[in-house]
Amino acid sequence: MAAPFEIPLIDLQSSTPADLLHAMSTCGFIHLSLNGTPLTMDDVRHTFALSKKLFDELPLSARASCPQDADYNGHVPLGKSKLAAEHGQKLADHKEGFGFGRFDPPRTRSGQPLPTGFEVHREDLESFKDKCYQTMLLLLDALSTAFDLPSNFFRSCHTNPGASGLSLLNYPLPPAGLASLSEADIRAGAHKDWGSVTLLFQEEGGQSGLEVFKPSSTVKQDGVALMSQVDLEAGTWHPAPIIPNTVLINLGLMMEAWTAGKCIATLHRVVFPKSLVAQPITRPRKSIAYFGTPDPATILRPVRAGGLVEEKEGAPSVKEFFDERMRLGYPEPKPVSAAA
Repeated sequence: MAAPFEIPLIDLQSSTPADLLHAMSTCGFIHLSLNGTPLTMDDVRHTFALSKKLFDELPLSARASCPQDADYNGHVPLGKSKLAAEHGQKLADHKEGFGFGRFDPPRTRSGQPLPTGFEVHREDLESFKDKCYQTMLLLLDALSTAFDLPSNFFRSCHTNPGASGLSLLNYPLPPAGLASLSEADIRAGAHKDWGSVTLLFQEEGGQSGLEVFKPSSTVKQDGVALMSQVDLEAGTWHPAPIIPNTVLINLGLMMEAWTAGKCIATLHRVVFPKSLVAQPITRPRKSIAYFGTPDPATILRPVRAGGLVEEKEGAPSVKEFFDERMRLGYPEPKPVSAAA
């Protein structure tokens, strides 16, 4: 009998680098305890309070006055992303987002416009983003050690905090209630993240709906398994529970490529929770994502356990990898999107 699906719990104070690598090479997701990280539950609760102010208290016109820019900062309106486009998703994702904190050197912060009435919270967002960045570096150090690489190997390729950013995500109420939804309606289509490390915060006491895909076959390839190459019929979806004092961590396609497929980027999606079909949804779902990305010029030469770094001819840079994902996932026109 197959063992039940469970997302491992990792605590940087008690778990080993080998524990982290095993989780990231099997499940691809972990619940990371906030113990031993710069983040606290007070930080998380405060940032969710800011998200509620942005989406629930300010008018849509205030958010729309700061549209998404070339750095992926700013407002992404409802209905502007199809994260499962490679799987033939027809209807747009039922979500709204606001990106914050990305920039290119020599700038040291984004300086992006914020909605009127929200500017006073810039430093709070900067502080939370920095704590996410520092937490990501701790995870990268543990992965470097697990691969028998110098402990700063992955950290040294994430020196620009502006390559990474926050996304405040809002999943509004369905316009006519759950009874009107079809199988095609979804809050965020099945997708893999593109970067290296994602920190995903689910609201304490909030709505469920995040699901993680477990394929029927455990056979892995040596390299990247693109989203379009995953058979969604050959596997099962499992809910990712909301556990206080933890943050969900998953790896993106860049890390899968970088580790020659040892670490896996796992498909995930956000659905309308079936448990609420018989009960009216009275408030939106909220989540906060920190999308970690290496420095753009980093060459993704495959690394393997034992400290081996391959001198692979034609290994892409982070920028080339990202541009190729954009080409494959969104042929034309260039999308306005924010991952889940």
